[in-house]
Amino acid sequence: MAKRIKEGDIFEVKLEDNRKGYFQFLMNDSTQLDSEVIRVYQTHWGMNDKPSLEDIVEGHVHFHAHVVIKLGLRMNIWTKVDNMPVVNPSIPKFRDSEDYGNPDVVVSSNWFVWEVGGEFETVGRLQGECQRYDIGVVIAPPHIVTKMNSGEYDFVYPLF
Repeated sequence: MAKRIKEGDIFEVKLEDNRKGYFQFLMNDSTQLDSEVIRVYQTHWGMNDKPSLEDIVEGHVHFHAHVVIKLGLRMNIWTKVDNMPVVNPSIPKFRDSEDYGNPDVVVSSNWFVWEVGGEFETVGRLQGECQRYDIGVVIAPPHIVTKMNSGEYDFVYPLF
């Protein structure tokens, strides 16, 4: 039987160039298919390094994302390391476009934003601080690894 994923669980991800990175499960987002929201840390470590949990969670946050953690476990993309209470539990904000998936739209004017568990707010053109919000669709585990490696997702998404 699969073990339950708990808030605070920390996962290790094998990356390119003999490196590894980490993310922490923060919370579920009832407004986005009740998917898990993760905090991905920017620091990468050598495969032989053994960072403390404190060193991991005190690191700079690279991005937040919605993902199905158990799918990444089944795909052997990441492994659970341990659990540590969530530090700085600020609620992430996300953006999404009504034009996502439409190959004819390069720049969208149909954006909406929300914070985890909150109401969607239609904003039309994405401006100001909203442009810094993370993409809010549920991301497939391999795309999380791609962004950890390169800093960018490898799927088409509208620009703002």
